[in-house]
Amino acid sequence: MLRRFAREEDGLVTLFAILMILLMILLGGVGVDLMRHERERARVQAVADRAVLAAADLDQTLSPEAVARDYFDKSGLADYISSVTVEEGLNYRRVTVDASRDLKTMFIDKFGQEKLHVPAKATAEEKVAKVEISMVLDISGSMRENGKMRNLHDASNVFIDTVIQTDTEDLISISVVPYTAQVNVGKDIMDELNVTQLHSYSHCVDFEDSDFNLTTISQTRSYEHMQHFEAGYSWNG
Repeated sequence: MLRRFAREEDGLVTLFAILMILLMILLGGVGVDLMRHERERARVQAVADRAVLAAADLDQTLSPEAVARDYFDKSGLADYISSVTVEEGLNYRRVTVDASRDLKTMFIDKFGQEKLHVPAKATAEEKVAKVEISMVLDISGSMRENGKMRNLHDASNVFIDTVIQTDTEDLISISVVPYTAQVNVGKDIMDELNVTQLHSYSHCVDFEDSDFNLTTISQTRSYEHMQHFEAGYSWNG
């Protein structure tokens, strides 16, 4: 009986077919897990890309880290974000987001792989190539009291030394705009305006309050040339 059973060949193809079907199902399941992994990775990566672009914007007034985390939170991925790194200087901001999670497998676990790691990383930087800084400094009569002018000099020197350094000296320019009641614009600009010049000691014109609602200066309207100093005027602090 046993010898006959061992010699029997009926059903071998069926057994082989069953094994092949099981193997195909298992391999198909591996493909399903891999597609799930890629879909999740693409989703997390897309959120990370959008988050760093918004956070690195130099016009962004909110905290870069808060902006990045808010993007993940709004996308339902708050637990995915690992870290937010912010590097910023006078003319740039760079934001890097690391995010990851473990995806539980449905079929690959049969091979002993119960989870697949889903990583995502994105970096964005906004940088202004050249920065122009104008220091508008009060040199009116009130500055002569209580060491104000000396303090202004010291503070200006500290500011310039802080901003102009070896790695930024070719990127940053500083102009100084001293003023009292007006700003001395210089002869070249004064010649372009419709002003009857009363003297050549300084080149200050008087504006009306409504002029400050505009971003342009009329070349046809008549402006009043201000006196170089006011006789009999004194400042008592």
